[in-house]
Amino acid sequence: MKVLANLPYITISRTIQDNIQHHIEEEHTLILSHQYVSSSLESFFLEEVLDMSYRFFSGQLGIFYLHTTKGMFSYKVKQSPENFIQAFKQLR
Repeated sequence: MKVLANLPYITISRTIQDNIQHHIEEEHTLILSHQYVSSSLESFFLEEVLDMSYRFFSGQLGIFYLHTTKGMFSYKVKQSPENFIQAFKQLR
C-alpha cells in the first residue's frame, strides 16, 4: 500500500474519576491510498467516497467531512486538509 496523503485528526473522550471530569485527546490519522481512505475505525474504497469538505470553526479546530455512499463521517482536525483533498481529487 502506497500512502498518497495522510491527515491527522483527533478524538476527544470524557471520563469522570473521583468526581472530576477529564478530557482525553487522542491523535489518529486518515490515510489516502490508490484504493481506499481509512481511519482508525473505518475504511472506504475510493469508489465509495463521493466528496470531501471541511470547515474551520476557530483558529485551532475544524471539521473534515468525508461524504461516502455509507453516509457522512466527520473528523476533528487541527490543520488544513487541503493537501489531502487535492490528492483525492487528482485520483478522480
